[in-house]
Amino acid sequence: MRCAHCFEGDNLNRKERLSEEELVAIVHKLQDYHTTQIMLSGGEPMVRLRAVFRILEEARPGTDFWLSTSGFLLDDRKAKQLKAAGLTGAMISLDHYLPSEHDRFRGMEGAFDGAIRAVLAAKAAGLVVTLSLCPTRQFTNQDNLSRYLDLARGLGVAFVQFVEPRAAGRFAGQEVELPPEQLQLLEAFYHRYNVDPAYADHPIINYQGYHQRRLGCFGAGNRFLYVDTDGDAQRCPFCRGKVASMLEFPMEDIVRLLQEEGCQAFDTIRPEFYETA
Repeated sequence: MRCAHCFEGDNLNRKERLSEEELVAIVHKLQDYHTTQIMLSGGEPMVRLRAVFRILEEARPGTDFWLSTSGFLLDDRKAKQLKAAGLTGAMISLDHYLPSEHDRFRGMEGAFDGAIRAVLAAKAAGLVVTLSLCPTRQFTNQDNLSRYLDLARGLGVAFVQFVEPRAAGRFAGQEVELPPEQLQLLEAFYHRYNVDPAYADHPIINYQGYHQRRLGCFGAGNRFLYVDTDGDAQRCPFCRGKVASMLEFPMEDIVRLLQEEGCQAFDTIRPEFYETA
């Protein structure tokens, strides 16, 4: 696909840097550090499905594995195989309730239908299924959010994740970050759909930005880190800056370096949001 916001846009369609053996070695290092959840992402991880199976088969107990995917190639057969291999769940990107708008954002006709088929296949296989939404300035209004969450309810997913657009990857240099009034709208939906009994039949909303504005960055070695396509540790997909190779340095040193660098976006707690918590 040609997703408008892809944070790995510069690295697509190039030769893979990490072998299957190196991917497994990185996973084992994370597990030795008692990492409880690992998200396998891309680009599109389904194009390296053999590597995904290799990771799942050689992983040690104690870690939940998730697949972050556009839904590309995730059909009934592959979903059942992934479940049998030990996958916990699939986070499927769906960026609009209208097929034409999602297809436009993803740069591929049929992307919406593929995502919906993937949701149904993953659910049928017994995987935990979630949706990931990048709520752009054009999307974020009362009507669109309500319709999207109604669609999520109809699909029966476990939760919806809001991932705010950042000026990184293919969005670099663009004015894409949401203004305060749209952030407040997203936060209002987060509260309403997670707390109000009237929405008890809707999926939970997971919204890291809400907490990060009040508590600081969750990445940078605090609650998570990001491993890029070269096998280097970074704070997160959006705050770029390699600190060390996951294959060459001890995890303790990598986490320390990440924490020392901190997060550009959430180093300062924003009291105007904290007061409304």
